[in-house]
Amino acid sequence: MSAKLPSFVRVVIQNEKRELLVIFEKKWNCWVFPGGKIEPNETPLEAAKREVFEETNLIIEDSEIVAEQAFDTKNQGRMGYLVKANKYSGEIKIKELDKITDIKFKQIDYDFAVNRLFYPIIFEAD
Repeated sequence: MSAKLPSFVRVVIQNEKRELLVIFEKKWNCWVFPGGKIEPNETPLEAAKREVFEETNLIIEDSEIVAEQAFDTKNQGRMGYLVKANKYSGEIKIKELDKITDIKFKQIDYDFAVNRLFYPIIFEAD
């Protein structure tokens, strides 16, 4: 039996210009929202806070899960969570140089969004 795949989280951070924070991940060779795997005994919101800090140097607060999706990967119970951070502080800095080549706030259109399934939810509550 193969090892269970970890659940994961991606985090939406929006600035005052309504731009979204994205990172360019070497592994996927594309722009994605910050995030990563959820460690054992960690909640999705705890993982979101940790991952954003590890990747971007930002501290997020007042976060909420806005979407979740089960991925039936050979019945392993893998979950993906989209978290929206309503507040953030700190200076953006690439902390994982081996994994990330760029971090920026971008105006994202529908075709650009890597997480197309979750994209409409991001702006729904305005």
